Parts: sequence; structure tokens; C-alpha cells
Amino acid sequence: MTLGMIPARLESERFNRKLLHPFRGERIINIIMRNARKFNVDKLVIATDSKELIPFIDDDIEFIYIKEEVSCGSERIKYVKRLYPDYDHYMSIPADEFLLDPEEVNRFLSEVDYQDDIYTLYSDFYSKDHWKDSNSCKIVADKKDYAMFFSRQRIPMNKNGSFYEDMSFFKKHIGVFLFSNAVLENNLWETSPIASINSLEQNMFLENGYKIKLFKIVHKYFGLDNPRQLAYLEENAVL
Repeated sequence: MTLGMIPARLESERFNRKLLHPFRGERIINIIMRNARKFNVDKLVIATDSKELIPFIDDDIEFIYIKEEVSCGSERIKYVKRLYPDYDHYMSIPADEFLLDPEEVNRFLSEVDYQDDIYTLYSDFYSKDHWKDSNSCKIVADKKDYAMFFSRQRIPMNKNGSFYEDMSFFKKHIGVFLFSNAVLENNLWETSPIASINSLEQNMFLENGYKIKLFKIVHKYFGLDNPRQLAYLEENAVL
């Protein structure tokens, strides 16, 4: 059994209150709820630290108000796991990835072997501008599709310091995480200088010795980080 959680944080340095921002006349929080309802999970909840967001959550989706300070989505999933301890897996569904294709997410849930403790998703890059953008997270992986490192920069680079220009080589990280019940009992959140420098929590898991298995989906859009991206998605996205 799998619990799906949408970590919904209203305040954001790069795009404040974006979950209440309209996208083609509909609030972003409503779009992610509608999409997530189509995911093949056994329970769906929204975890928020903002009381202001609660009235906008649909009545058929349970919300969890997190009173204590948490710094990232995976800490929210551990908080939710304490309230609902009996699920086999817990999936964190980032609210800023409101254009995820439910069919692709469900393909992942049906095809994954559930033998690893942590899974996350990636796709190809479809835009050179997005590939270059430091808001876009790239993955360096081994030959068995386990993550070696996550970076906002285009790594690996050529030895002369120039960027490797074959865009098809790079994996675009999509911030959906699937955790086993057992791994959430462990201390994934020990101090991690690498994660702090990059501001990428997934490097914290790697630095603390955990393996992250990668799964490829088709996802032609990206997580919403700033208002400029919203204008692009409103013009180009196909819902």
C-alpha cells in the first residue's frame, strides 16, 4: 500500500504564494490536486505549514497541518509517516510539478520493482534553455541507473572547463520521491554539507550512504520556480 503526499508550502523565496497563483484561470493548488487524484495511491494527503492554504484544499482530500518547522519535502513525508505508520511506501508529490502526466506516474508505480528504499524520477531535457537553467536539477547516474550526484549545474564538464554540449546525455530530475517504510525509520537527515551547498536535499541521502534508484518517465515540462516560467507554461503547456 502507498500513501501519496503533496507537500504544500505557501511561502517561497523565488515565487511567493505560487500555489494560489492562477494558471489559465485556475489556481495551481487545484490543478495539482486534480492530477494527484488520478495517481494510483491508496491514500492522498496534503501536508502544509500554512493555515492560509487550508481553505483552498478540496473537501475530499485530507490535509495535515504541520505545526513544527520542517525544511524540505522529505521531512514532511517523515512527519506524515509518524501519523500513518502502516503503509509500505510513501510518495512525495511536489506541488510545483503540477503538470505531471498521471499516466506516466502510474506507469512508474506499476513497473517499479519496490526492491530499493528510495526511488525518484527523471526525464530527458526537451529545451536547451531549461537544460542551461540553474533552477533545473541534473543527475549524474551509474550504469545501473542509481544516482551518483545531483547538481544545478551541467556536470560532468569537459576537462578544459567547457560544458559538454550533448544535451541527450543529461538526466532532468523530477522531484517525486518514493520511500520505503523501513528507510523512513532511519536517519536520512543527518548533517550534509554537500546538500547545503547545492540546496538539494537528495544529495543529503547520498552523503549519508543511501542509494537512490532512478526511473525514467516522459515529462516535457518542469517544476515552477519563478513567474517567468509561468508565462512560458501558460503559452506552451498542453493539459
